[in-house]
Amino acid sequence: MRLIASFVLLMFFVFTLGACATQNPEQLPVFWKWFEANEERLFKTLSNKPTDEQVNELGDHLREINEGLAFEIGKAPGGKAELDVSADGIEELFPVVEKIVASAPKMKHWAVAAFRQRTPPETLKDLAIQFRAPDGSKGNLAVSDMKASVRREGEKGVVTIYIKDYSKSEDQERMSWIMLQQAIGEYDMVKRLDAIQFAPLSEATAEKAVPFAELGKRFDSELGKGK
Repeated sequence: MRLIASFVLLMFFVFTLGACATQNPEQLPVFWKWFEANEERLFKTLSNKPTDEQVNELGDHLREINEGLAFEIGKAPGGKAELDVSADGIEELFPVVEKIVASAPKMKHWAVAAFRQRTPPETLKDLAIQFRAPDGSKGNLAVSDMKASVRREGEKGVVTIYIKDYSKSEDQERMSWIMLQQAIGEYDMVKRLDAIQFAPLSEATAEKAVPFAELGKRFDSELGKGK
């Protein structure tokens, strides 16, 4: 069970490696051999406010397997760090992620999980994502500025995310989409949602929505618990 979804409580860092899906499965054992050989060093550098250079080192090695992958680093039980290997919401990459995680060696300092995991509501409510737009400008999206609603349509659900100061920007929607994975998990978001909608947060919409940190519970009540 994942206890803390990020290595900094109030700031959540997401590492996306790219949208291209160039695959090199022969690099899988090479990646884990490198990771295992550097396990202790990676634990010390990546589990506590890593630099861009340190993050990019891991990203470069993971990218050798598939350029469409992403990852997150959090904390796991027993004082371990947790590496969550993500398909970045791309369903076609799910088998790649599952194969990477299934082949992970047992390590002293690291636990490895497939896909972005749900974040406990008590932690999620304080999280924010800092992002850098293509033009170099920085932005920030906080869960405290978001609410959400969910409804069932057939066997799947539709989630509407309400955002304070919603600008319809791709970056804002992209970060909301990542936050949604924190609320309900990447697997459920991809497999069990039919649509994701965005809207401004106002007094009217707030009345029919729940605080974003509570979306996971509402999702389960509407659609049942998934994976």
